[in-house]
Amino acid sequence: MGYLQSYRTPGGQRRFSQEQIESFLGTLEQQSEDPIIQRRAG
Repeated sequence: MGYLQSYRTPGGQRRFSQEQIESFLGTLEQQSEDPIIQRRAG
């Protein structure tokens, strides 16, 4: 989906940096704290 940039190992696996994963998870946590998003989900 393009949210994170990855690189491929010689075996074809995708790898992501720890920093990118932590940053992405932080944005998801911020969205879940948004009252508008919570109203839509409930």
